Amino acid sequence: MSKINNEVERIFSHYDQLESLNDQFRVKQQTYSQQYASIYYLRLIKLREAISKASKERWSGLSEVPRYVEKVLNTQPGELCYMVGTIYLQMNKKPNVLNDLEDEETIVRPDTPAKYRSDEDVISLEDESGRVEITGACLSKQFLVTGMIVGILGKEVATGTFEVIDICLPGVPPQKPLTTLQETPKYVALLSGLNIGEAHSDMRRQLLLEFLTGELEGEQSSSITRVILAGNSIIKPKKAKNNEGHVDDFLEELCSTVDVDIMPGATDPSQSHLPQQRMHPSMFKQAHKLSTLNSVSNPYWCEIENITFLGTSGQNIDDIYRYVDSEDRLQMAESCMYWRHMAPSAPDTLWSYPFKDRDPFIIEQCPHVYFVGNQPEFEDNLLLGPDGQQIRVILLPSFAETGSCRIRTFTTIRQRSLHGSSIKRQQQRNTFERIADSWNKTKIKWYPIPVGLGLSVIGVIQYRHIKEREEKETTDKPKYRATGPWQVHVAAALPLRTMSRIWGAFNSLTIPTPLRPAGFKLYSWIFGCNLDEMKNPNLYDYPNLSAFFYRELKDDARPIARDAPLVSPSDGKVLHFGLVQGRDIEQIKGITYNLDALLGNGETSILPVTNAVLGNSDNIVVDENEFANVNGIPYSLDDMLAEGTDHHAVKTQSVVGEDAVAEGHEARPKDERALSKLAHVDSSTNIKPGHALYFCVVYLAPGDYHRFHSPTNWVVETRRHFAGELFSVSPYFVKLLQNLFVLNERVALLGKWKHGFFSMIPVGATNVGSIKINFDEALKTNKKEDIPLGTYTEVTYKSASKLLGGKPLRYGDEMGGFYLGSTVVLVFEAPQSFKFCVTQGQKVKMGEPLGKYE
Repeated sequence: MSKINNEVERIFSHYDQLESLNDQFRVKQQTYSQQYASIYYLRLIKLREAISKASKERWSGLSEVPRYVEKVLNTQPGELCYMVGTIYLQMNKKPNVLNDLEDEETIVRPDTPAKYRSDEDVISLEDESGRVEITGACLSKQFLVTGMIVGILGKEVATGTFEVIDICLPGVPPQKPLTTLQETPKYVALLSGLNIGEAHSDMRRQLLLEFLTGELEGEQSSSITRVILAGNSIIKPKKAKNNEGHVDDFLEELCSTVDVDIMPGATDPSQSHLPQQRMHPSMFKQAHKLSTLNSVSNPYWCEIENITFLGTSGQNIDDIYRYVDSEDRLQMAESCMYWRHMAPSAPDTLWSYPFKDRDPFIIEQCPHVYFVGNQPEFEDNLLLGPDGQQIRVILLPSFAETGSCRIRTFTTIRQRSLHGSSIKRQQQRNTFERIADSWNKTKIKWYPIPVGLGLSVIGVIQYRHIKEREEKETTDKPKYRATGPWQVHVAAALPLRTMSRIWGAFNSLTIPTPLRPAGFKLYSWIFGCNLDEMKNPNLYDYPNLSAFFYRELKDDARPIARDAPLVSPSDGKVLHFGLVQGRDIEQIKGITYNLDALLGNGETSILPVTNAVLGNSDNIVVDENEFANVNGIPYSLDDMLAEGTDHHAVKTQSVVGEDAVAEGHEARPKDERALSKLAHVDSSTNIKPGHALYFCVVYLAPGDYHRFHSPTNWVVETRRHFAGELFSVSPYFVKLLQNLFVLNERVALLGKWKHGFFSMIPVGATNVGSIKINFDEALKTNKKEDIPLGTYTEVTYKSASKLLGGKPLRYGDEMGGFYLGSTVVLVFEAPQSFKFCVTQGQKVKMGEPLGKYE
């Protein structure tokens, strides 16, 4: 970026349209001689080898080695085998115009339902030999769409159907390595749904235009080297006149300062099916004269500064949404990478008539950025592939509806949002200057107000404030309050929750690449971080403090003491431990807090209890980690396939959240047997004879490893999120403030282990309001619009395992983490022979034993 005569010169970036990839979307010759099955067959031939190889690797370690069946009609009853084919769903809710005409019901296009999926659907797997009906509990765990290619493991049963035990997907395709990126910030603006022609969005679009062209904050906008418009740029003609003229004016002004790629969308003048061909330049009479306007297809590939982009205008995800029983559009977009296909279904979104020798929608090369336009809301995630692939998946909302777009930088695969409101704020400086000029230059005449009248008005207003405050204190008076010496009252007067959110935002700021090693080493020296344990020792790869706080460790850095009944869930210092006396837990010697207040027993959630939204990540599922419902007892996959197994049994699957990482510890048969015994364990806090309730508190300092893991084999049944304060949980403050862990925001995970009740409570703290649970996507802590302090919301994890009634966890399974330091409280039932093997103040590492039986 440079300045010429006080004007900012726009930065330019290297751009490659990837002609070989985009050429496959061009319809060069239209032919109507083949049916839709042709493109499914082409797709199967192309992906069969990759799925066969992945399936063999996935299932070769089973005790009973399955046979590979090349054709779906060649299976033998009772034989364990696997095969590859195309999914086909027969869906009663899906409109069928031919059937309607045959039944003489209607000749008008029927309404399209929001969802096609129902319990009456019939799922089949087909190849060139024929089609076979498939069943099995694991099918409900997957996103299944007509046209996707999969491998399935199972057996043919007496009814002639194929009972599926497990599914294998093609997996994330290879990715071109990222080269060294320039340190000078360069950005691409991604937006969709301009809907030019809608009068109510004109102000937003004008503000956007002024920002992108540099009329507002020129230095910042000069770093935007390219703008990609992901469809629906023009409103449908029936709603407005001369839309092409409006969009031509918009593009002419925009293209005069920056390169623009414009993709067609559902409302734009192009085909209604994919691939949509580029909009004809004659539509933009003035703008197309500029070399900076690039009319492209939908889908669209490009490479900017060695970062590969793949995008669609959203029709493919809208189509997948109708097929699956889920609202998670981001996961649908991510699934395209695992399927290696961006638009599986024909003839819905994909019209297959132009393609008789190729399928252009197969993803053979993994992009670095995959964006989808015209979605209900913005979402994004960094998807990590098994071979080091990194894909930033972005859902773009309609700009006309939300006033937001995304600006992506080249220095990382990260981005930031730009809203219409924030664009408007770019004008504030000039606005304030105008207001100041008006104030200083406008003559103002003052009129006196009688003193008595003024005092009366002030008195009435103050009376109303006092009355409202007293009424609120009467109805919303919290049961517990911060009491203690003057230090406690000073802390209570501070806006700790707001401070923590600000601190979180500060930690998320990108640190300049050259400063990262020195900054992180200084932090490590101050707080005692062991950098030798880091899984990724390259400090340049951590863009901000938040990422460094949440760093992963090497796989062998924390061995698990599996012979111990209970291990430490995290690194830290043991603040206190012992027996729960009555219903009280000792915070420090002489100061206690109530167990029921900590866990929420005897209180009611302010919102209805719901089922938790459990993430689904195909690349994490390991066969031995799944649980099958066999005669009411959970087993591993090998156990279910063993001799004498009931062939009518179906397998359940445990899943984790989208941000979770692969398990760091191999599944052990001993762990599986321990978990299988938990199906009928009572999880209530009623203590059985010969047992007692124990507790242990572990404090994580800022320099500690910030993730926490499962301390034993147990099942999480319920999560309660308590809104609260964010006082410090340092050992010093623990001594000052009674009921500290009851006052603070916390997440109580309640469940059972082999001895009965078991709970684990991550507690928030100052600057650590963000608590993450890997398998609970819905949990958001320290939100600005939060539930009232002292109350909680509750969800259950019953859907994770119907047999166990919750989410099963093994020794050492990663559960989540904090950003900075905090505290984990364990409260559990155990035999009276259980004894702690740690001392107060002792430093422990995750996986080290906390207790033993005597």
